[in-house]
Amino acid sequence: GATVFTDVGALLVLAAVAGSQADSGQAASLAWLVLLIVGYAALVLLGLPRAGKLFFRRHTSRAVEFQFVLVALFVAALLAEQIGMHAIVGAFLAGLAINSTLPHRSPVIGQVLFLGESFFVPVFMMYIGMVTDPLAIVADVQTLLTGLTLTVAVYTTKFAAAWLAAHAFGYSRQEQMTMWGLSQAQAAATLAAILVGVEVDLLPVTVFNGGILMILLTSITSPLVVQRFGSGLRPASEPKKPGALFDRILVPIANPQTQEHLITLAGILARTNAGSILPLYVARRLNGRTEGLDHQEELLERATQILDDPEAQVQPLRRIDVSVAKGILHAALENQATLIVMGWRGKPRLALSVMGTILDEVVWGAEVPVLVGRLTIPINAMQRVVLVARHNSLDAALADKTVEMVTALAQAVGVSLLILAAPGYQSLLRGELERLAPEHPAKVVPFDGSSIQEVVNSVTEHDLVVVTTMGSRLRFRSSLGHFPEQLAAATPSSIVVVHYP
Repeated sequence: GATVFTDVGALLVLAAVAGSQADSGQAASLAWLVLLIVGYAALVLLGLPRAGKLFFRRHTSRAVEFQFVLVALFVAALLAEQIGMHAIVGAFLAGLAINSTLPHRSPVIGQVLFLGESFFVPVFMMYIGMVTDPLAIVADVQTLLTGLTLTVAVYTTKFAAAWLAAHAFGYSRQEQMTMWGLSQAQAAATLAAILVGVEVDLLPVTVFNGGILMILLTSITSPLVVQRFGSGLRPASEPKKPGALFDRILVPIANPQTQEHLITLAGILARTNAGSILPLYVARRLNGRTEGLDHQEELLERATQILDDPEAQVQPLRRIDVSVAKGILHAALENQATLIVMGWRGKPRLALSVMGTILDEVVWGAEVPVLVGRLTIPINAMQRVVLVARHNSLDAALADKTVEMVTALAQAVGVSLLILAAPGYQSLLRGELERLAPEHPAKVVPFDGSSIQEVVNSVTEHDLVVVTTMGSRLRFRSSLGHFPEQLAAATPSSIVVVHYP
């Protein structure tokens, strides 16, 4: 976080200095440029994420999402040039904004990173190499002295920053030296800065070549320092994985078109734990005839296309059974599924629907948690995850698993977390939040524990509302009753009900 802060600050200063150079440094022009830069940064960092959420509500195609990211980057770079900044600064700020718009494990983010790492970054580095004079670094005394002076300046100032931070926050010497090692290496932002400085005639070529020497030296010493002092550091407690819950996610497929958001959610959750998605299609065998076998291959292929992620671990499953529900339960056992994800229209009563329905049989017969979801908007358009902890809906022994699940969900989607907690749950859930996800933006708000209207007033159509339950039908009825379907009828929000066996 501190490194990003310093990079943004440095690039904004660079933009102001380069712009003032173009305007001959007049005070009025400089003040106007600084005002434009501040306004531009606010527009990109605050406006672009909101525009992205609006856009992703209407468009869910992977290709269109990827094109939106590219257009946003190029438009931000173009606008930066129009107000006197360098395009590199605009693209950097746009990248920060897009990072907060899309889920961190979104396939689109993976595509953008792949394009950058395989094409743009190598081309940029080649260009730097082509304009660098390697002989001048060792043959020209002025270049050599400039490079060594810059290197000493980096070592000194970064050490001073690490020393001040360590004393201010009570860090150990190992932590202080590790911070120094991590922050002394200069690369991307420095390359951009010295390249822009040369292009606008702000820096002489000797400073550019000296800067390249400084980057070379700090990039060698940084990992040596970190290896020396960082290897002895251990976290206060071993970080928990975002749950074996998301290790092997079974997604029964009926109609991929209507389940697209659910399949996408399962894919994002699986990526949090480098897990696998198991799309399943069950064909029924009745009276010597098999129903649906001819559509099996087509539906599973369509589900894989919706995921559209080369890094996703997808294992399509085909099964023939006497009923769809039994096929799902048997497949979950045989393939060691850790979570079953199913769609829900929001109308049937989870607790009291007609006996024999697929949803009922799976929820009450599964030996692993079942996530039943009605998703009304695309994952990229969601703005918050809201956990509703009603009276008797949580067992103290499951509080940690529930908080772990919703925080992993919020982190995967890249949004904040709100917990509406009934009396008796507030301190418990707040303590679990501080233990499991102290840095994720989250808050616990008390509510009376039963009012539908209070929940409806607290959520919007862009929220993902999570309700949990556990145990038998009797426990479900006593804790939730008709709450899920009443909530679904009262709000257009996306809703998921997670049932622990």
